[in-house]
Amino acid sequence: MAIKNRSTISDVARLASVSVATVSRYLNGTAFVNEDTAKRVDKAVRALDYHPNKMARALKMERSNMVMMVVPDIANPYYAQQYKVVQDIAEENGLTLLLYDTNGLMERELEALRIAQENRCDGLIWQTMYRSSGMDERIAALTIPCVTPYVKDQPEDHDLCIYNMTKYLISLGHKHITYVGGLSGTWINEQRRRAFVKAMDEAGLAYDDDELFEMDFTVAAGMKAGRFIASLKDRPTAVCAANDQIAVGLVLALKECGLSVPDDISVTGMDDIEIARLMSPSLTSVRNDPAPMAGYMIRSLLMRIRGEEGGLVPEPNSTGEVIERESTRRI
Repeated sequence: MAIKNRSTISDVARLASVSVATVSRYLNGTAFVNEDTAKRVDKAVRALDYHPNKMARALKMERSNMVMMVVPDIANPYYAQQYKVVQDIAEENGLTLLLYDTNGLMERELEALRIAQENRCDGLIWQTMYRSSGMDERIAALTIPCVTPYVKDQPEDHDLCIYNMTKYLISLGHKHITYVGGLSGTWINEQRRRAFVKAMDEAGLAYDDDELFEMDFTVAAGMKAGRFIASLKDRPTAVCAANDQIAVGLVLALKECGLSVPDDISVTGMDDIEIARLMSPSLTSVRNDPAPMAGYMIRSLLMRIRGEEGGLVPEPNSTGEVIERESTRRI
């Protein structure tokens, strides 16, 4: 079977009986093209199913009209919701959005920087889980605009959401509380762990480091943590999870082990993703709407691509509002 050759701009020009330059002006909108000519060019483009070669255009114009978004785990509904917001705003501004999932691995985060530059992306939204001087240097060395939601030298060294959730559990009378975190060594988990410790210390409550379970931010990790907690002789009365996915895994595993949530153990999450409302028991969580930060990141990137420095202030952090549901109880 013969393969149909891809139509070229010259083919469009011949069919429309105009010059290649006229077709280029019409497609790029760089100069006026009268209505009759525009109709002929448009008809030819449709008849030939012509699609401009974006990579060739990028080489010529030093612009690709592509931006990349790097996320730790697109299976996490929090990042999936962010991606939708970023994609909609990017498309409204004539940009194609590329997605790169790092699976929470530092080496893949660094690889993403290389890929973004090699593909001549106009900009990068980089949601890193790791913080170090080396990472900051890599970002500074980029030749394309880059936006990350994790700013250097944050005024708070702990996560407000987990801090408020731990205080909420304490207000319900819980004294034996444990924390189930995400990937150890990531700056996100470090902030959330500090928040738990800070709230416990302020209340004068002890916690056992040997009970703190840190693996990653997935349902599977939550299930492993749940089985571990269920095996303890002196089980905590409440568990504060670093996100809703972990909390879902915890509830599933505790049920599997014959324990009741919240009668035997209260469980809380963070982010308030859709499953938090739909599961049984419904999950007490902290509202952490991904949309405002997503909008902030893509709009900031657009400004930097256009050379418009400043003008946007960082989106405020989550207010840390606790949404009380069925997975917690007062003791």
